[in-house]
Amino acid sequence: ALKECYSLQEIKISGTNNVYSIETQGGLIENKNNEVKLIVYPYAKKDIQKYDVPEDVTIIEGYALYQTHFAYVKMNEKVKRIGEYAMSGMQQMTTLTLPISLNEIGKEAMTNMKSMRILVKRGNTEMNCGEETTVFEISETMKMYISKEITKTTICGRTVENTIEQSDKSGEYVDYITTTKGELILYGEGKMNDYSNESVAPWKSTRTPTTSILIDNGVTTIGSEAFNSINS
Repeated sequence: ALKECYSLQEIKISGTNNVYSIETQGGLIENKNNEVKLIVYPYAKKDIQKYDVPEDVTIIEGYALYQTHFAYVKMNEKVKRIGEYAMSGMQQMTTLTLPISLNEIGKEAMTNMKSMRILVKRGNTEMNCGEETTVFEISETMKMYISKEITKTTICGRTVENTIEQSDKSGEYVDYITTTKGELILYGEGKMNDYSNESVAPWKSTRTPTTSILIDNGVTTIGSEAFNSINS
């Protein structure tokens, strides 16, 4: 209904509407038949760089975030379906963690992305994939990371290239993973946490020595003592 409205900056709903509403960040929400859906986010609204999927949303409809400008999207742990083309063309985003609740992904839901990492940390990997070979970008610019506790080698037709050894937060909107290849990857938006002798950076406890550190563009400040004696 609102597909490819590239000049759309705002949606307004009458205060008497019991089905549709606008969430605090500006997205259109439908609440009907015990399902809460994110219908669309205005394509041309660019005043925020990170997006929190509202906590009650269970379905991200097709084209809901299509070609939006967000660098960071935080999924809630209730999302069970991501519709076709829902996140396609999000050129600024570099990393997305699939929630444990997710069990269905639509056709080309995550394609046409400039550079992308998909993280599957835990939970259900037996997802229903619409035309599974076209759910994710089929190119060298997209990489699939999966928790070491999960034994699958493919998800929705994509080969799993990397294994996550450890993952957690390092700031309000900054997360990190370490991999069994020795990578430390920090991603998200904003400032990292500061660390000290009393509050040691968590990646210093990994079994695999850190051989490379990658800090995404959205990370604006490196935390104090974040990398001191990282392999000692």
